[in-house]
Amino acid sequence: MEPTIYASYEAAGVVVIVVAACLSVLAVTIAFLTGATRTLARKDTHLRPYFISLLLANVIQSVGTIMNARWVRHGYVFGDRFCAVQGALKHAGNIATAVWAFMVAAHLFHLLFLRWKSTKAGLYISLAFGWAMVLFIVLLGPTVITKPKDGPYFGVSGLWCWITPNYPREQFFLEYFLEFVSAGVGFFLYSAILLRVRGNLIKTEGKWHLRWVPRGQSWQLAITRDYIDSAIVRVAAHMVWYPIAYSLLLLPIALARMTELAMNLPPWVTIACDFIFNLNGKTTPHTFALSVLSLSFFPSGLINVILLVTTKRLLPDTNVLPTFSTPRKALDLSSPEAVGITPFTLTSQQTPQMAERRIVPLVRSDSNSSFSSVDSETPLVQSQSTRREYSIRQS
Repeated sequence: MEPTIYASYEAAGVVVIVVAACLSVLAVTIAFLTGATRTLARKDTHLRPYFISLLLANVIQSVGTIMNARWVRHGYVFGDRFCAVQGALKHAGNIATAVWAFMVAAHLFHLLFLRWKSTKAGLYISLAFGWAMVLFIVLLGPTVITKPKDGPYFGVSGLWCWITPNYPREQFFLEYFLEFVSAGVGFFLYSAILLRVRGNLIKTEGKWHLRWVPRGQSWQLAITRDYIDSAIVRVAAHMVWYPIAYSLLLLPIALARMTELAMNLPPWVTIACDFIFNLNGKTTPHTFALSVLSLSFFPSGLINVILLVTTKRLLPDTNVLPTFSTPRKALDLSSPEAVGITPFTLTSQQTPQMAERRIVPLVRSDSNSSFSSVDSETPLVQSQSTRREYSIRQS
């Protein structure tokens, strides 16, 4: 591949990327040193190992990006062994981030939606499978897919090193497609968890039902929750931001790359890319502008650490909760037991003063010290001393 010579604005943009990647590594390092991930070590869950794997993936991703400093120093990108290593690290970091973002979402879905027990054997299998999948995809290109006529698999790719433009389908299907699937499925899983623990999504008579209630009547959703759902509902509402943040980090740079690859991709991808932005296959100020746009969101490690810090204050103490494998008690809202369930509220025609008039107070008789009741039809007019005596009598 021909070297990519930096223009002045391109070098400045790559510097911003390097700084963002340094912030990610710094944030993850601080999170490990301060023990921020220990808050995820909850009973009956294995969320901490999965999240640590996600942070390690962010570190690999950021290290590959920090290596751009060499190209800034030289003023251009050229193919050598260092370039191939950077391409492999960037590819591995991106794939690992997608895999472990999905794993975190799947684990929470497994616990909070399905209420299945989490085992150590399942944890070890998932960890081994996840990292083996990352290693397999990264090695697949240079060992199986690469062709002598197309040149090296990892090499100069625009402003840095990655999968070379001679392998456009591999760029899309072995990275961007997996990233979009991870973001989309993750958003679906988190949304399903939130709807389930809130009570919007219920299962009655073997069928799933999605129900919505008017604003101000959320008590109708609360009656379908058990103790675990009630403790988790705020956490679930916050966790939906994880796939949203991941999508915001992914979308700009993916769109910039796809517009550059559009001429060599299948027709349906070409049409989608042209609809997004009509560009040629070369690096231009427009594609670079899209890349720079992604830089302000690129430090995924920093974003994940911020979300971790803001999430931990919402996490309940699972030591006082029932085990997550406790099945939900089925509640059929159409059953006779559920019909007529209403909250304790005053009607619009009933004021607190009117409710007080229904109380039949006891007053002291003049003839003796006993208490006698006042006729319920008599208007309720009590002196302060009578109210005090009534309160004492009721106590």
